[in-house]
Amino acid sequence: MRPGRTSGSSNMEETYEDQVKPDLLDFLFTLALTIGLAPELVRQEGGLLSRNWALRIPSLTFGVDLLTFLLGVTTLLFSWYGFNASIEKDPVLYGSFAGMIRFFLDAFLVVLYGFTLIKYKQLEFVTFLIWVIFILYVIWDVLKLVEYRKEPFDNDKYIFSLNKHFVKSFICKLCYDRKSLKYSVIFTLILTFEICTLCEFLNVWKDIVTVGLLIIFTLLYRLDKLDYQWRADKEIIAKVEDDDQMEQAS
Repeated sequence: MRPGRTSGSSNMEETYEDQVKPDLLDFLFTLALTIGLAPELVRQEGGLLSRNWALRIPSLTFGVDLLTFLLGVTTLLFSWYGFNASIEKDPVLYGSFAGMIRFFLDAFLVVLYGFTLIKYKQLEFVTFLIWVIFILYVIWDVLKLVEYRKEPFDNDKYIFSLNKHFVKSFICKLCYDRKSLKYSVIFTLILTFEICTLCEFLNVWKDIVTVGLLIIFTLLYRLDKLDYQWRADKEIIAKVEDDDQMEQAS
């Protein structure tokens, strides 16, 4: 049995022998989205929906706030989507210290997603949060490589080694297979641009450029994770259809 797969028969109460169930994290995603959206839906003063902008052209400041809020929503939703896909492929395993820390990072990341929604009026702070999120993605990917003993961690003797093979393999895994390291560098540059005092002469246009870059590269990161496949593989579709037929037959 592949690590993380469920075991048992057709009984509805399937047991997980080696996999940490993601129920708590799904609840946290729901809670973060609710806490982030609810104030804008029910608050009568100060919220996005309470502003009388529908009858006139919104100001640039309002546009920045709106785009920053949408950035937080899309970051949370796409992360939820990516989390479930990742857990299905390589779930967190019991008995692994790396897996335990990976689970903790998952929960902590959801908290950060919630803050991006709550603090949407503070673009500099949100930019910093996005940068921290992608730095944690790099750490998360390293832990995943360690947990599943993937190259370059496929041999215990390489864990504390700094030989050329280890360093080259490690960087290649993060840059090409995981992509988190590449995008963490990009978001570091965006954060530097946002906090740079030399660009203050741009005023609100500086914020528009920043939030635009954040949205673009956040979406590109998710597309990179999908390898630009707009439709599911035929093998996956066939597998799902076979599973449905087996459930109907039983």
